[in-house]
Amino acid sequence: MKKFPYIFLFFQFCLPQDKGLESFKDQKYQESYSYYLNILKNRKNDISAKYGAGISAFKNDDTEIGMQYLKEASIADNDLIASKAHFNLGNIYKDENKLEESIYHYKKAIELNSLDKDAKINFELVKNMLNQDKESNDGKNTQKDKDNEEQNNQSDKDDGSKKGDEEQNNQSDKDDGSK
Repeated sequence: MKKFPYIFLFFQFCLPQDKGLESFKDQKYQESYSYYLNILKNRKNDISAKYGAGISAFKNDDTEIGMQYLKEASIADNDLIASKAHFNLGNIYKDENKLEESIYHYKKAIELNSLDKDAKINFELVKNMLNQDKESNDGKNTQKDKDNEEQNNQSDKDDGSKKGDEEQNNQSDKDDGSK
């Protein structure tokens, strides 16, 4: 007889989030976001609701709010939720081309859930993107260094040429004065 209230309470807490998840799956992100916000009015520290609100806000093109909720969910005691939050933060940073931040969050997702294949794949993908960017920048810097060196050499030649002209003019002035 005592088990009934606990089961009822369990379903009572799960159902609102299921409605939010249902709305999310139907791509009704604003509706999903509203459900999670409603849950958070009554249970401010509900990590699942923060995660749901974060994902829903992001999908509703409110990246800043989405990131705020996901960051809160990423420090959850529940490793699965924290891992998913880090994974999604990694995706957001990847989309913003903030690759180092993205790698950090994918790495955290993997630490919290070593079975997360998507996090592992994205981690490797972004790591390769970052390496390509560095190689590309190194190539650009090398070319830039060569260009700067050429420019400095040309500038030195021009300065030397000007000095020679000045010396020649000074010599001409002396010659004119001695005649």
